[in-house]
Amino acid sequence: MISICIPCYNAEEYVQKCYKVLRKMLRSYSDYEIIFSQDGSRDNTEKILFRIARKDKKVIVISYPHRRGKGFGIKNCIKVASGEYLILYDVDCPVHAKYIRKMVELAQANHSDIVLARRKFLNYPLIRKIASRVYLLLTKLLFHHPFKDLQAGFKLMRRDILGGMELKCDGFIIDTEIVIKAMRKGAKISEMEVPWMYRGKSSTITKNFLRVSIQMFIDLVKLWKEVTFGNKFIMKPSPYS
Repeated sequence: MISICIPCYNAEEYVQKCYKVLRKMLRSYSDYEIIFSQDGSRDNTEKILFRIARKDKKVIVISYPHRRGKGFGIKNCIKVASGEYLILYDVDCPVHAKYIRKMVELAQANHSDIVLARRKFLNYPLIRKIASRVYLLLTKLLFHHPFKDLQAGFKLMRRDILGGMELKCDGFIIDTEIVIKAMRKGAKISEMEVPWMYRGKSSTITKNFLRVSIQMFIDLVKLWKEVTFGNKFIMKPSPYS
């Protein structure tokens, strides 16, 4: 079984299209579920999602009245997911859904516990490209990992590797936390290059770029302290997470 997890916030312009794209792509799979984690949206995202779920029993909606953060939503998706493979997918569909099948095939062929998307940016703003490169260099310095992209909102995880993994971050670095802790557990991690379209002009990161960047740096240092010294640092959610 495959579980597709889509965290979303103020995404009324994307959720219906995202659902249709995934439903079409998953048509050939006999067993799957689509999990939307609605995170305190102030628009019609929640109403649209519950309308979809009433018509399609393969759709699960997790909804919160107040913003808790991307990481909080992903952690709750992990709790309710039933699939052997859990796939994180951004609601604005920055990567073609056909790569979901390619990612599953790669995981099966390589016996991978995790498959990371390595983004090939097609129309990314220069400031975001620079920020991504700086972030990657910082994580390499702190964690000495060999990967080329940790933060893409598209990755596959085998549910077994997540068992017993204590995830703490409620914010954007949840992707990094998963990979680093999986690496420390000895997980087999593969990478796959995917073309990546930028559709984030109205995203939280873009609108609050400086504050989000500072919060991500703080959370990254907490993660480094935890995995380095074994201390239990609590990563408190930010209103921009």
